[in-house]
Amino acid sequence: MDLPVHRVALVGLLAIPAAIVFALSRGEPVIAIAVVNVLIIVGSLLRAMSGETGSHAAAA
Repeated sequence: MDLPVHRVALVGLLAIPAAIVFALSRGEPVIAIAVVNVLIIVGSLLRAMSGETGSHAAAA
């Protein structure tokens, strides 16, 4: 299955509103950590699948 990177990120970001509503309804701060974790995972997926290779600094 060939999914574009932006669709993977979109699926991850779609979890955020549901988690925020759940956190507000329960009032537990631990759920906020779960929201941050989702953001970290989505960012990591974007970085890993973006196609960047190496650093842009010139070798000495």
